[in-house]
Amino acid sequence: MTADGGGAAASLEDRIRGQLRKVPEPCALLMRDPLDICEMGLVEEIRYAAGRVRITLVLTDTSCVHFTGMRRFITDVLLELPEVDVVEVGISRTVLWTPDRRRSAGGPSRTRPQPPSRPCPEALPVKAVDSA
Repeated sequence: MTADGGGAAASLEDRIRGQLRKVPEPCALLMRDPLDICEMGLVEEIRYAAGRVRITLVLTDTSCVHFTGMRRFITDVLLELPEVDVVEVGISRTVLWTPDRRRSAGGPSRTRPQPPSRPCPEALPVKAVDSA
């Protein structure tokens, strides 16, 4: 994540992911099957450089009515980290969410069969970007 590749970077990666797990996925809440945005598979990419975090989400529709609320929630929880000064949240314009992206930390869904799992959010690298 950072040029030095030290342990502090790994710790920040874990804390960024931990904060993202605080963000509920609105449609899952409405369906009474509460999941966070990581469990739902909405987090496509995480980038960090010099106090700036950029999150790219994958949604079922690029005009998702819940995006504005999720963006605000993501911004609020990430700004709680002392290393984070700026948060940008965007939407992938090339990938849409599909059920196979969903994973549940607590095992299979209570209301429907669990789709094949995809790599957990820990497998998604936090990419360092040049601050220039």
